Amino acid sequence: ADTSSWRSNLAIDAAYSTWPSELNSDDLDDYHLEKGDRSWVVNKITALMQVMLSDQNGMANCDAVLLTRLLLEEQLLDKGRSVGKGGKYASKFHPNNVSSTNNKGSSSDKKSGSAQGSRPLTVGEIAVNWADGACLRDTVRVKYNVGGKDPIPVIEQNLCEALQKQDKTQCLPKVYPQIANELNECECPVYILVGHKSHLKTAADALKQVCIPSEILTLEDVTKGLMEFSVGSEKKITKSSNDEEKKVVLVAPTEDGGRGHIGILQQMVMSSKGGTSIHFIHTILNTLRDAKMLFGDNRPPLNGYGKCGIGSEVSLKLSLPTWADCAGFQEQNDALMLAPWLNTSDNIDSNETVSIH
Repeated sequence: ADTSSWRSNLAIDAAYSTWPSELNSDDLDDYHLEKGDRSWVVNKITALMQVMLSDQNGMANCDAVLLTRLLLEEQLLDKGRSVGKGGKYASKFHPNNVSSTNNKGSSSDKKSGSAQGSRPLTVGEIAVNWADGACLRDTVRVKYNVGGKDPIPVIEQNLCEALQKQDKTQCLPKVYPQIANELNECECPVYILVGHKSHLKTAADALKQVCIPSEILTLEDVTKGLMEFSVGSEKKITKSSNDEEKKVVLVAPTEDGGRGHIGILQQMVMSSKGGTSIHFIHTILNTLRDAKMLFGDNRPPLNGYGKCGIGSEVSLKLSLPTWADCAGFQEQNDALMLAPWLNTSDNIDSNETVSIH
């Protein structure tokens, strides 16, 4: 599904709940995202989604909340010079207008610019320095504390409350039409991994909108089903106990150090019987790079499937989806550089026995 816009708006709402005094200050009134244009922040968060989803807090959307405040405070350094500009970068990543009549970016400010060295960080600069380099993620986590304490617990609570508000207004991610058709026609079991357990209901509602039945299972239930599953009985492990209809299974990472989506994939590989082929399709390149270790010393054949170094003769294929909103040309080019370990995929492979997204 196209989740970048959904994640971005959720992060903005949670940010205003986490730091109400700071984000409603007079200094930021011109760029108030609850009163005026928020598309430029949504565009920036979307462009940075590859680095935002790099760890467990990121998958839960906490990193995007920290980023929202950083982007607003960085925009103040621009002093209004880029507001309303029509350039390729400014028109996408800076406000088209200000939300109040009290524009503190005066004409003299715009002409003189800010002091030397004072300008907003670019999308590229944030990307390379978020988790590495200047370690912006760790810096803003300390800087944007709540009452002198780690802001993550407060952010998580506010994200849950923002989600509940979105559920009432039916602001759901849009499932890609071509993928919806293939999910309905796919004969193999399909598992969709969400970023956090709080996202499970939203994912189920989004699938329901395009008439795709789903059920929510714990990782323990999934691994038990895989242990009982044998190749040739594909429909068995996606049937609800009360319904014979084939369903997409929704799974969330555990919160006890389970290593996120890689941990889920590893458990599923180890629980699968010999002869099972698993196609792991993921939008985040770093997650796919981490999944490479599951091959051990084995090398994937030309069709992309390779024997895992763990489990019982299970074949694995890793793919970056070309349809994903945060898998652009740069990510697809990076994927090509990682061949033959990594593939690009524009559909769901009908030859696999288990598909994980």
